[in-house]
Amino acid sequence: MQPISNLHSTKPAEVHYTYEVTAPYTALLTKIPEDGTTKDGWREAIGLFICPMTPTTSRVWFRLAVADFESSDDKLQAFQHTIFTQDQPVLESQLPKELPLDPRAELHSSADRMSSAYRRYLKGCGVTFGVC
Repeated sequence: MQPISNLHSTKPAEVHYTYEVTAPYTALLTKIPEDGTTKDGWREAIGLFICPMTPTTSRVWFRLAVADFESSDDKLQAFQHTIFTQDQPVLESQLPKELPLDPRAELHSSADRMSSAYRRYLKGCGVTFGVC
């Protein structure tokens, strides 16, 4: 349940997310909120492009694709900035800073299935920068 799933949310909503990892440092997030909680037919896609700068820091760019021809670019950008700055402290506090690829390095739960699959993917791609 998300309290505000997008710029046009009218109430908290269940949101269907699809995450796709298209390359080791690239992902696509598609969001579709439940009917009646936002504009009819609303969906959005966010492309994340990560450039590792050092083994423990990265620069991130994102692109938002949404069929919203009423809201100004500034309004859409401000909403996304709010969401990303809410997530930033959580992301920056993750330890260890380098991503362990060995599944025995951390205790995992069933909620970590996507993270574990991503780590196996990185290992299979031969990624060595920013991982341990």
